[in-house]
Amino acid sequence: MDKEEAAVKTFLTLKPFMVISVAALWLTSAHAATIEVSATGSQAISQAMLLAKAGDTIAAGDGIYAEEVQIKANVTLKARTQFKAIIDGKGKGCAVTLGGNATIDGFELRNATIGITSRTSENAVIRCRITGMRESGVICVGHAPKIEDNVIVFNKGSGIQGWDLLAMGSSINHNTIAFNRNNGIALEGKSAVAVENNIIAFNERSGLKLSDASGASATMNVTKNVFFENSAMSYIKLEDNFAFDPEFIGPRKMDFSLKPGSSCKNKGSDGEDLGARIK
Repeated sequence: MDKEEAAVKTFLTLKPFMVISVAALWLTSAHAATIEVSATGSQAISQAMLLAKAGDTIAAGDGIYAEEVQIKANVTLKARTQFKAIIDGKGKGCAVTLGGNATIDGFELRNATIGITSRTSENAVIRCRITGMRESGVICVGHAPKIEDNVIVFNKGSGIQGWDLLAMGSSINHNTIAFNRNNGIALEGKSAVAVENNIIAFNERSGLKLSDASGASATMNVTKNVFFENSAMSYIKLEDNFAFDPEFIGPRKMDFSLKPGSSCKNKGSDGEDLGARIK
């Protein structure tokens, strides 16, 4: 989708002389530290990122961080409580850009043009909720990040959009991708990535859309996913997947956990529940 492709650009501005509220900084090894931040400081995460070095973790307390964040290479950004630390993109740009072997874990991302952009190798997006984007939830180019245990819902573009992705051991695994206004997952070019154990449901276009270049590619591993009530499907064989109602408890209240009797229970290739493993 041309509009989504054009939205890949990021507009991160760092102001190095602003004061950051750092609750604690301690060494966890000879080469790694943990930096704790609270939502009370202006541009708190971005300022902590200026201090961070390879191997460090930035741990964010509960609250709203109204900023665009660029995660340095080899740095982890982790929410202290899942979904309680919120990055709000203020209605523009990209909420988070991953810098190479960078990880974001446990955040809610909302109210930006794009949720997360990844164009470098060995990135990871885990246990996040990505919602309310003007375009795609996650955009990745060239290298497939590890995308695991995320809830990617109610975005105006696709849940995940990728171009020419090489997996390099990464996969799109155990995510709940639902109620997006374009595709659940759209892969363009010659992408080769594993798509496994996801719930892909109620998206307004295809659950999984592959470009003609990818076709029904033998290098694609698409297994043990639920595809349900997406408006269209393309280039997808369903015999190794499922087509039943996932039975979310309360999606309109952002509760995408599964009802006790859901058919998604224990159906994963690993014997676990399909979709994001929400604790």
